[in-house]
Amino acid sequence: MSDASLATLDGVTLRLGAREVLRDVSLSFFAGEVVALVGPNGAGKTSLLKLLAGLLPPTAGTVSIDARPLPTFTPNEIARRVAYLPQARAIHWPMTVRAIVALGRLPHHASGTASPARDAEIVTAAMAEMDITSFADRSVLALSGGEQARVLMARALAQQPRLLIADEPTAGLDLAHQLALMQTLRARAASGVTSIVAIHDLGLAARFAHRIVLLADGQIVAAGSAEEVLTPARITAVYGVDMLVTSVDGIPVFVPRSPTHSVAPTTPVGV
Repeated sequence: MSDASLATLDGVTLRLGAREVLRDVSLSFFAGEVVALVGPNGAGKTSLLKLLAGLLPPTAGTVSIDARPLPTFTPNEIARRVAYLPQARAIHWPMTVRAIVALGRLPHHASGTASPARDAEIVTAAMAEMDITSFADRSVLALSGGEQARVLMARALAQQPRLLIADEPTAGLDLAHQLALMQTLRARAASGVTSIVAIHDLGLAARFAHRIVLLADGQIVAAGSAEEVLTPARITAVYGVDMLVTSVDGIPVFVPRSPTHSVAPTTPVGV
């Protein structure tokens, strides 16, 4: 992991309508790290990711990449640096898996830095990383939701971004592919790629992320290592859950025991 800051939020506040979803957030992301954004629903994780991807302008403050304010980049300049995988991953085009993954190369075509042979090599490697090579020539619409999610992650990898932003990328994946995806992000970090992922699985976050950022009510509660951030007391305070935090063979394990307050009706409506 490099000491060089790749992306920075400086005093960022974001209002959507009358609601302040992020408030005075300052945070730096460094080259070659995996950062997990964790926190309860509505904490501001998705909004923070969209700010970093240039999809939302901050109400106040500055978002920068390589110390350059994001609004000064052209869309294609951003696309060559940043890949964004949203939480909603519906696909409506009857294209082959290979063709979908190859869309990740388009920003490099626009800049004149791509070649057909190099594109094919990168696309093939991205499909192998996401374990989708065996159905590369099938229609993406014939795949399961989890398989489609892996196709879209392969497309993001084929983009060869310096900054990979993913909103709940493990959602819908089976256990083996959840682990494989997080291992891929760590491997990419070793070559200098920064990945920022919003994730609800605290075990995966603690095991694979270099750094954890805990959000609640639009603010940073804590940032640092898993041991520093994901303490039982802090989890209880933020999530409202009594949590057992332990480890098995050196792997962090989080076991929710009970909510500390009611979060839903105790009987179904109408019963």
